[in-house]
Amino acid sequence: MVGTIIGVGIFGVPYVASRSGFSVALFYLLALGIIATTVHLFYAKIVLVSNDNQRLVGHVRQYLGHSWGRMASITVVITRLGSLLVYIIVSGHFLSTLLGGNSLLWSLAFFALGALAVFFGLKTVSIIEVLLSFFLLIAILLIFIYGLPHINYTNLSGFDAYNFFLPYGVILFALGGVTAIADMELIAKKNKHPAKILYISVIAGTMVAILVTGLFTLAVLGVTGSNTTPEALAGLRGVLNQGAVTIGLIFGVVALFTSFLTIGLNLKKILQLDFQINKHLAWGLACFVPLLMFLLGLTDFIGVMGILGAVFGAMTPVYISLIYLKIEPRFRRWSYLVITIFALGAVYEVVRNVL
Repeated sequence: MVGTIIGVGIFGVPYVASRSGFSVALFYLLALGIIATTVHLFYAKIVLVSNDNQRLVGHVRQYLGHSWGRMASITVVITRLGSLLVYIIVSGHFLSTLLGGNSLLWSLAFFALGALAVFFGLKTVSIIEVLLSFFLLIAILLIFIYGLPHINYTNLSGFDAYNFFLPYGVILFALGGVTAIADMELIAKKNKHPAKILYISVIAGTMVAILVTGLFTLAVLGVTGSNTTPEALAGLRGVLNQGAVTIGLIFGVVALFTSFLTIGLNLKKILQLDFQINKHLAWGLACFVPLLMFLLGLTDFIGVMGILGAVFGAMTPVYISLIYLKIEPRFRRWSYLVITIFALGAVYEVVRNVL
């Protein structure tokens, strides 16, 4: 589960912390971390009770009806398209920092390779994804270790009330781990007490991801302060051990590529199965819609993540909480609380960006 949560989202957290203040980002990380853990436990209960190897859209359709299922499908498609856009944006920054050159051209090169891989259906092997997640985690921890001696603690003391809500969507995006739970349940079923194993794994995985995100944010913001870059790593060049930053960039790029491939193939399959679109058109929509958004000027990594997390990412906890109400009506207060928090957060994010 740690590997699912620790991804591109973590690289945006230091930047929003630099704009709002470390204390504000820490507040969101802890508060949303608790809520994310609750949502993950809700969904763990759902997959245990359902015991049918379905994923979220299937569960929404089963418990809430076909109209809700179609809405969930649309939400998933938009979220996947936005995620692919984020990968295109960040890849350019990482590659230009690593190899030099123009970030736009590197983003286009990254897209071309990713789109070809999705077209030919190259499948990532699960063990490779696990190893990449592990090495990316090691690289992040190395950055923290090498960054400790360079931390200027005055960089952590800032506070900006105007940007108080800025970290909300980005951190929510960074803490999403629901997609891993169904697969975790399949593994847990091999044990004598699957429910206990799954619940413990969900809690431990989410907590470790929160801790790693906090330590990474502490190190990057402590070192670069107001000069923190949106994708975090570029600002560390020339300050930290070059080997640690380079390793972080390399594994970051590889992780972005495997994520692009995995999400792209998944989105292509959803468009084919749920929307009855032929495979070539499904590939074109899955790959070229994010590219078109990128070329039209949607290149603000933090802004895109904020919208994805606060608006579309918030729909997932709402679906899960509504299903949980049907399974465990005793905890309706918790469910209503989660729904209210994410609904208000989504409304605020939309209003903030419109105004």
